[in-house]
Amino acid sequence: MRSRQIVALAFSVLLIGQSFLCAEAARKYYPPGYTPAGQATAPAVQPEPQTQPNSTQVIIKTVPVIKAVPVKAKDPLQVLLDERRFYDALRLADARLKKSPGSLWLQMVRGNILREQGNFGQAISQYQAVYDKHKTKSARAEAQNALGWTYYRLANQERQSGNIGGYTANIQLAERSFHQATQLAPGLVFPWAGLAQVALANGKIDEAEKMVRKAQRISPGNLLVQLAYSGLLLALDKPEDALPILYGIKKTTTHEPDVYLLLAKASLATGKNDDAIINLKQMLELVPEHVEGLRLLSQSYERKMKPEDAEATLEKAIALNPGDEKSVEALLKIYDQRAEQQRGILLLKTLLRDRPGQVAYGKA
Repeated sequence: MRSRQIVALAFSVLLIGQSFLCAEAARKYYPPGYTPAGQATAPAVQPEPQTQPNSTQVIIKTVPVIKAVPVKAKDPLQVLLDERRFYDALRLADARLKKSPGSLWLQMVRGNILREQGNFGQAISQYQAVYDKHKTKSARAEAQNALGWTYYRLANQERQSGNIGGYTANIQLAERSFHQATQLAPGLVFPWAGLAQVALANGKIDEAEKMVRKAQRISPGNLLVQLAYSGLLLALDKPEDALPILYGIKKTTTHEPDVYLLLAKASLATGKNDDAIINLKQMLELVPEHVEGLRLLSQSYERKMKPEDAEATLEKAIALNPGDEKSVEALLKIYDQRAEQQRGILLLKTLLRDRPGQVAYGKA
């Protein structure tokens, strides 16, 4: 009996020795936190000093097994949209619509692509078709919301070109579409943000604040809500509060001209002329014919004591929109400061000849 116990003891010592050698080999060839089998484990933590367990106690440690989760490939259409390859995206969307003509998502994406391409008329027709085809409130709300934002962008384009009648008509259509969207789906945040932007464009600050608050209650972190809130802060003469919000938005999206425009306005209001110039140039890369952006850029150059740059920028703005009185007045002021009144008179004669109805220039 004693000889059997000695043999068993020797066999146990041999097994312990082999385990120790295997562990040492693993530590040499595998980094902490991994087993030779490739399973991730937590790095060893030194236990608190304690008494040794009895020989009858067994300590069991469970090692979790981490399984690899397959990464779902991104939809090719979404990839094209993210890369702003709208021509290719439109072709792919049309091909898919032939196979799935009833897809609400594809129909809305098609309208969005057309809008981003500047084909506002086709985009409006697409969204209207969605509204007519689908009978659910949610689908119709999405269509009306998209119509609202399309009319809003079209209104801004008309304003930059000096077409006040076109601006007024489209901003009213935008407001009507946003209202219909909120009635169909009160919990949809986008039309509330749109109504806030319309109110700001019309100079109705109190109304804009109400719309912003409603949108914030639904989704305070939404980018469109934050953008409307930033515009409200600027209207309330709080540019220092708007700046950090706008820079946060800028980190997320780089293709929204309004972000750069509001950043420039806030920067000018806080005396940060260099920042204003940077943001205005970035905006003008997206929208080269943005008259208000050009006028603000000229103002920034004036503050930087660069009258030649200011003059050239204003001349470009006036060439795009001869009816922009603010640009004309600013340029006349530069001519006057430089004792170049004859150039100012020539400018007025040219504008009055080309636009005889603009009697305001006689007062400039």
